[in-house]
Amino acid sequence: LRPTDMVLHGSAHLFHDGSLDGGLRDLVDLDDLLRHFAKDPAFWGELLPRAGRMDLGRPLFYTLRYATRFLGTPVPAVTSACSTPGVWLTAVPRTWRTRSATPFRPWM
Repeated sequence: LRPTDMVLHGSAHLFHDGSLDGGLRDLVDLDDLLRHFAKDPAFWGELLPRAGRMDLGRPLFYTLRYATRFLGTPVPAVTSACSTPGVWLTAVPRTWRTRSATPFRPWM
């Protein structure tokens, strides 16, 4: 898998499976992947468009949101807009959004 696909695959499993058993472990794994792949300057520029093409914008949104909040995952400013509620709708082009922008709050 490409680096972007590895992150999206992990994100989809974490936020689409419906069970958060092992959720923190999975989030830590995604944090490790994001930190590792961020060394490639092209990674961040490819991640959001790929998420849009794969209709995985929502799980990526939650991955970035919770990885930055709980683990301090470094995310570039342009990309981090995706992890800010409300801003996500205007920062991410319509073609990258999933069907609904209503927040899914698995921790609440």
